[in-house]
Amino acid sequence: MAVSGNGGAKLSAFARLYDKIILSHPRLVVPAYIAAIIFFGHHLKYFRLDASSDSIVLENDADLKYYEATRETFGSDDYILLAFTLEEGVLSEDTLRVLESLSRELQRLPTVESVNSIITVPLFLSPKVSLVEMGTKSKTLLMPECDRALAFQELTQSPLYRNNLISSDGNTTAVVITFKPDPEYNDLSKERYTLRRKQAFDSLTREETARLKTVTRRYNEKHSDLSAQRRADVKEIRAILARYRSRGYDFVESGLPMIVADMVSYIEKDILVFGIAVLVFLTMVLAILFRELRWVLLPLMTCAATVIFMMGYLGLTGWETTVVSGNMSSLLLIVNMQNAIYLTMRCREIHARHPELDMKSIVFQAVREISVPCFYTSATMVAGFATLIVSGIRPVIDFGILMGTGVSVAYFVNFTFFPAAILLFPKGVPPPAHLATLEKSPVAFLAAFTQRRRVIIAAISVTLLVVSVRGMTRLSVENRFIDFFRKTTPISRGLTVIDKRLGGTTSLEVVLDGKQKDYWLEPQNLSVLHKIHKYVEGLPNIGKVLSLDTLIEILTRVNDGRPPNKFILNLARASLSENVQQAILLPYVTKDFSQARIFVRIRESSPTLRRDEMLAQLQRYLRTDLHLSEDQARVTGLFVLFNNLLKSLFDSQIKTLYLVFAVIYAMLVALFRSPRLAVLAILPAALPVLFILGTMGWARISLDMMTIMIASVTMGIAVDNMIQYTFRYRQEFDVTKDYRTAMYRTHNSIGLAILYSNFTIITGFAILTLSNFIPTIYFGLFTSLAMAAGFFGSLTLLPMLISTLKPFTARSR
Repeated sequence: MAVSGNGGAKLSAFARLYDKIILSHPRLVVPAYIAAIIFFGHHLKYFRLDASSDSIVLENDADLKYYEATRETFGSDDYILLAFTLEEGVLSEDTLRVLESLSRELQRLPTVESVNSIITVPLFLSPKVSLVEMGTKSKTLLMPECDRALAFQELTQSPLYRNNLISSDGNTTAVVITFKPDPEYNDLSKERYTLRRKQAFDSLTREETARLKTVTRRYNEKHSDLSAQRRADVKEIRAILARYRSRGYDFVESGLPMIVADMVSYIEKDILVFGIAVLVFLTMVLAILFRELRWVLLPLMTCAATVIFMMGYLGLTGWETTVVSGNMSSLLLIVNMQNAIYLTMRCREIHARHPELDMKSIVFQAVREISVPCFYTSATMVAGFATLIVSGIRPVIDFGILMGTGVSVAYFVNFTFFPAAILLFPKGVPPPAHLATLEKSPVAFLAAFTQRRRVIIAAISVTLLVVSVRGMTRLSVENRFIDFFRKTTPISRGLTVIDKRLGGTTSLEVVLDGKQKDYWLEPQNLSVLHKIHKYVEGLPNIGKVLSLDTLIEILTRVNDGRPPNKFILNLARASLSENVQQAILLPYVTKDFSQARIFVRIRESSPTLRRDEMLAQLQRYLRTDLHLSEDQARVTGLFVLFNNLLKSLFDSQIKTLYLVFAVIYAMLVALFRSPRLAVLAILPAALPVLFILGTMGWARISLDMMTIMIASVTMGIAVDNMIQYTFRYRQEFDVTKDYRTAMYRTHNSIGLAILYSNFTIITGFAILTLSNFIPTIYFGLFTSLAMAAGFFGSLTLLPMLISTLKPFTARSR
């Protein structure tokens, strides 16, 4: 809100308009806001969450599209894996009955395509069958003619089933539930990707632009429906498992649908817990600080209105919230309380200084004095969030857009609803006298410390800067997905058991394209596949490896140790039944044998896992040692997609860090009209950011989707302190013409508001440590630490720089 003049100065046209519309009609403004709150509040019920793999991949990632194409060729990864361990062994009659009963119940679910386990897979050595009989006389475990002793030996030694469906010791087994694919969703996904790629790298015709909008809308609707259906499926499966758990069978769960369902549950819980906790905390703080109902109720209503507007808008538009932007409501409550506190403090200060003024005059003067610095603090905060858009990571982009919009809305609400609502309350008694005399502030000791200990402050700041920059060189993006969750969560338990006993969790694939029919029947080509298979098996942290080479090993055992030639492979292909082909052949080679796949599972829990190094090593082997081009051999899978995301995090951190500094510096120059003063204001705001990133580097805490945002968020909020302090310091200097006196008066006025606002922000972010999602915990913890450092910087380093370098020139009042 740009107004001109102070005290009795001539009012600007905008100030007169504001007075006429907002302050002269509070009984119209407040009901209008109440109506808007009811409208957007009604749409809160349509608020939706998305924690699918779509929400944690890069925009326009070519590897994503290739990965989706391989799903159509080799089968969906839309499955759930259940595992349980028994001391008596998995081939006991009781266990087999449980597996049979459980499989029947799961198969009845309408969205389930298949349920596979050790009781459904074909066995060729229990007893042994010939090559010709493999398709017609293979056994399954529950057949009367199946030899259980031989079956146990085959299952635990089979290259196909060992550490896949059964552990090598035979005590842990798995049930794999695969869901039916949705052709319409897959078609929409392909068309949307094609149009978006063309839009990103070329241009769309008018018809294509309209088609992209239609396809995107239908895709989002279908994606939302499928996500809701999967969560319902997970709920039904867990209801079934609960009955078995009550009988002593302790299943653990994994797979994308389970992980997505749990993450949505965590986000929903976080939104509820954090929202309630932050509201309770803010209520207590406001009650302790101001001890008046209006100064408690109105700031809370102002911040809550912003949250309702934003979340209602998301429900109204169908914009799904991700695991990152799910914390938006709590963060908006926290960061938007700053302006409410600044406005409250200024109203109380003016009331104490001029008790004779009526409430409208007090509010009008407070708005005129505080709206400009609050505009710039909000603008710099918006700029900080806006820099996240360059990340290329959809959840981070959404978070930046939503938070930037939310801060903008909050500024408008703070200076329209809040001032109008104040006028509906009685004026009340004047606040304590020290607010008028600018004395006895709790932060006054920091002014005295700054005056006497300038060298110490400078030395500490330089030391922190050097240590922080050194620590930043140690930052990495290497993350283990399992470390994102507390060890007590079902996700962590499931990933740990399956990782250690059933051959790994995260999928990696090498797709080999022969470009012609029967390519992978030729011995020389199979030799190349065998080399790659064995090479991958020898890499560190590799779990189960499956491919056409696995089937050849099985055929070799059936054929009395003689490797199959092309004739035998053709014979086996012709003789295998459709069910057997689906189980052991088609997941690893196309029907015409033109394309083959090596499927790998990575031991995600390994502390020595280095994704980028592993992928680089594999790529060197394919390209340099085997001379295979990307058209011939391409590495894909969730492992690759997640690694692409991690690599982009580091680049995004550098880009957002430079961008946020540049944008905020430009805004400070515009505010103070002095590049020199802008530098003095930005330095104390930048130091906490560097300090936190350096601390993360020294502590070996990797960047992730949440911690990458700390720099932008902290910089945007921390510079708020610097703007408010510098703006007020310059005002007090205009009055006193003395830096020392101006510093004390600034500490005792805006310094007190900075103390209150930072206390709410620091504690509010600390509440995020209650999450089950570890990145959210780190985000809350480190942002709180950064804000604490920023608070002390704004009341020690910044006044030390100003009083030492003396950047102000006296201005007439």
